[in-house]
Amino acid sequence: MVIATMTWRNKAVPEEKALGINAFDAGKTMCRLISLYHSLSDQEIAKLHHKVIKSKGITYLNSQHECFLLNLASAERLEELDTAADAVSRLGRKCSDSSLGRFDLVYADLKLGLIDLRKLGYGCRNSLKMISKMEKLVSSTRSLYTAMESMAKLEISEKKRQRLKTNDYNNFTKKNLEYLDEEIECCRKQVQHYKEVSLWNQTLDKTVGMMAK
Repeated sequence: MVIATMTWRNKAVPEEKALGINAFDAGKTMCRLISLYHSLSDQEIAKLHHKVIKSKGITYLNSQHECFLLNLASAERLEELDTAADAVSRLGRKCSDSSLGRFDLVYADLKLGLIDLRKLGYGCRNSLKMISKMEKLVSSTRSLYTAMESMAKLEISEKKRQRLKTNDYNNFTKKNLEYLDEEIECCRKQVQHYKEVSLWNQTLDKTVGMMAK
């Protein structure tokens, strides 16, 4: 993730629309970046070096040469990062901030070694705060998806109830009607809450900016 290598716009910009339904695709990419970030921690690297690549299954299926296995693991992570960077680049081209639309060029320079890796700030306080914020957004977006699925099921039940009004309404007791109404109202409040605190309510520029950093 690139920090302090992109020129951010300072002048005022028109009010942007929230991500809305696109929040779920953005959330997938953000989740991948978070996972990659954590995989580079000292603890995870030590686990990879001392446990994973030395396990009997790995050495049997791949190789007993530690250097080869470490290079293989690095290549897999780089491939994951390339996939995430491609997704961020595609989203960046839709942003109103022109600097975000050039993320692919910055990433290409990074891979070519034209950017000082010490400027990326891995593990610094700002990076950790950004990761923490992204984790909360991803978690809320995941909760929103679950709440919307529940809402869809309840809406199906509501449609069935509407049909019962003209067919066999008496079979649907008053208690059941009240319970369904309460469930629907509760679920609507959940959906509204998660929309407000998740990526659903974030702008494209802000979301891409976080992932680019």
